Amino acid sequence: MTLELIVSPVEGGRPETLADPEALNRLPGGIPFWLDVTDPADREVEAVAGRFGLHELVVEDVRRGGQRPKFEEYPEYGFLVFYPTRWLPKEAGPESLECALIIGPYYLVSFHRGPLWLRDEVLEGWRSNLDRISDPRAALVHAWLDTAVDEYFDVVDRLAEEIGLIEEGILDSPGRPQLGRLFGLRKLAFGLRRLFGAERDALSLLIHRHRDALGPEAARYLWDVYDHMLRVVENLEMQHELLMGLTEAYLSQVSNRLNQTMQTLTVLSTILMSAGLVAGIYGMNYRLVPPDGESAFGFVFALGLMAAVGAALFMVFRRRGWI
Repeated sequence: MTLELIVSPVEGGRPETLADPEALNRLPGGIPFWLDVTDPADREVEAVAGRFGLHELVVEDVRRGGQRPKFEEYPEYGFLVFYPTRWLPKEAGPESLECALIIGPYYLVSFHRGPLWLRDEVLEGWRSNLDRISDPRAALVHAWLDTAVDEYFDVVDRLAEEIGLIEEGILDSPGRPQLGRLFGLRKLAFGLRRLFGAERDALSLLIHRHRDALGPEAARYLWDVYDHMLRVVENLEMQHELLMGLTEAYLSQVSNRLNQTMQTLTVLSTILMSAGLVAGIYGMNYRLVPPDGESAFGFVFALGLMAAVGAALFMVFRRRGWI
């Protein structure tokens, strides 16, 4: 467990690691700050809840985790669940981190299990926002959400690259590896669309219900973040439709190859059947076709006839494009 206190850049903004939960009682009153709690245990959650008067439902959500993105309004604060997401090149897939945010009148408290990789970018955005948003707490909320949403564009772009690669593989040589990766990308795109769609709705509730607490100045910038969220969701919807089309293209390619294989086998069977017909007639027991031994050229004639009929059929099928 790690408790990190970051006071507003206006007041100095130096990060400080708190030694124990009891230090929460000595937090500055009225001075904007960000309290970042990493890997909270029940004791730390209870201490934070007691310090800021959190509702028991909020405490339960923070303890249990696994919450869907949402925003809930309480008299003294807002409760937001958000999932910063980044693309991991080695795993060729995204990584999400569940974060529970308590947006108070002069503070922001964040809970998460695992390191928050966008911490430094948030601090940088917080400092730059103070030139545009006068309320330091609202500037921090905007910087936090804007940094998280901006990373979504990279995730969507990387997903588009993976779709492009699988598309080339399907058109060139469709096979089971492409099919497995295709269904994996479909599942990934569907999951991201559900996640980001829920975050879009939560962000909309935050702006509408918490507008008075954040102030109209910050709300204008948060609407810009919401617009970015809409673009991310729209891009994911298009990519999901593209993956559906690629699935149909894969099945069509496989069906075409199967038809081509069956056509080739049918042509070969027809040629072999013609040779079998000649052999069968030649071997029949009547005098019009003398049996082998009575004609020196009978066997050679039969072989030549088989070859001629097979070659003729081959040329006919070749001209029609069947082989």
